[in-house]
Amino acid sequence: MVVLDILAQIATLARENGIPEPFIVGGLPRDKLLGRVSKTNDIDLTTGDDSIHKLADLCHRHFFRKFPNINFRRFDDGHAQMQVGPLRLDFSSAYYSPNVEPLLSRAGVGDSTPMQQELFSRDFTCNTLLATLNLREIKDLTGLAIPDIQKKLLRTPLPPAVTLNNNVKRIARIPYLAAKLGFEVEPAIISWVRKNPEKIAQSKPGYVRGRLQKAMDEDPERTIHLMNEMRLWRHAAIPESMREHMGRFRHA
Repeated sequence: MVVLDILAQIATLARENGIPEPFIVGGLPRDKLLGRVSKTNDIDLTTGDDSIHKLADLCHRHFFRKFPNINFRRFDDGHAQMQVGPLRLDFSSAYYSPNVEPLLSRAGVGDSTPMQQELFSRDFTCNTLLATLNLREIKDLTGLAIPDIQKKLLRTPLPPAVTLNNNVKRIARIPYLAAKLGFEVEPAIISWVRKNPEKIAQSKPGYVRGRLQKAMDEDPERTIHLMNEMRLWRHAAIPESMREHMGRFRHA
């Protein structure tokens, strides 16, 4: 079963069950805009509200009839994940940053929709793009994603003190995404992390170590530079491969 066929079936399930139109969000739309898509096997889905949980359950039942060995998991943060053949589908947790509506209102985004509130609550602007399930249209409801992707800039949709403090796992994603995409990091992010480097230790060491290892695999020099800039050495779980590079790249 090809990817577009699976996505078409998901669109039909949503339509027939009164669920708002689902969109692909995050990495795939970003990589499509960057011309990086070569093989699609990991897709994030959102409806912009908690109807995504109902859609996840519907998809599980629907595809289980065709793939009895389907792997379906629901995580503590509310998001669900389903493996259909080689394709991994992640259904959004429908997370909203606390006070996101007044924060957006003060930023000039009045009468924000639930979808906008979810997108502004995501980790970085480059991951807020939406794509229709037929992959024919990309939407930038924040108005920030396309300009920042074109500038190759990693930036938080809300102030770093909100975006990063609300989910400290995102700190480890800074060097990972910067290295993977070849992006520069917004100075406001660097500044906030430099003042709060201990926050990264609140994430599970295995997660941090894994993100940093992937960053090292992509671009060790950029990764080490960002670790220096953000003063994370004393607080982050460091993979062994990074220790080998510390003597060469770490500033005195």
